[in-house]
Amino acid sequence: MVTPPLYAAVLTATQQLFPAVYAHKTTTLPERYRKFECLTWVMSYVLYQLKQQGDTGAGQAQLLVECMLDDLADNLREQGVSDMRVGPELRKLAAAFNGRAQRYQPLWRPTSQAAMARLMATRLSIEATAAQVLIKRLRAMTFPLPAG
Repeated sequence: MVTPPLYAAVLTATQQLFPAVYAHKTTTLPERYRKFECLTWVMSYVLYQLKQQGDTGAGQAQLLVECMLDDLADNLREQGVSDMRVGPELRKLAAAFNGRAQRYQPLWRPTSQAAMARLMATRLSIEATAAQVLIKRLRAMTFPLPAG
């Protein structure tokens, strides 16, 4: 299965693109939200790439999202969320991720880079020029996508 190496590559890319966000252990809710936003941004790009591959990519995209949700559930447990609360909290995260991913998908087209930069600047509280640089760096990264 391609998904675990792909998810590992997504995590690595997220940490490389946002080193200040990942430089220390997350202790506050705003820090957790920021990490979630960064991960969602990179995941949405990889999902966009996978969906360009048709049925093969769509199946891998679903597996990738499931891998991310499993990881988020593990992180919730590590943060001390009780097993009774993990499900409801995970549903909230999944809904937030799905909403963002659907919003971001059309903006990954090369012709929409300026719109993506404006949205990312707002979501991540960074300058639009910094967002443009991050988009270029992300597009230059290689991910272990299945052969389409």
